[in-house]
Amino acid sequence: MSVHARDVYTPQQWIDAGSPTSATVAVFDGLSFGVPGPSIDEIRAALSARCKIAGEEDVVRDTGAKWKQEYQPTTGQWVWRIRVVTYGCAAP
Repeated sequence: MSVHARDVYTPQQWIDAGSPTSATVAVFDGLSFGVPGPSIDEIRAALSARCKIAGEEDVVRDTGAKWKQEYQPTTGQWVWRIRVVTYGCAAP
């Protein structure tokens, strides 16, 4: 939340900046607890309305996910910690 780099946004920063796109947009999705602003699902829906998904990749396998899903199912644990979704967008 405290890192600021050109063309890198949190979901709320992206909305506040006017939802900008470029030829390629990458969304890094992982479990976030208590992060203010729109959900990644809302961001992905907004991007899907304007861009086409060019690829999806799951990275960083959580070897403890099976146990977390069994003993703490309400936390929504994933087998993969991070999903990268790449969108191809027309010129704005």
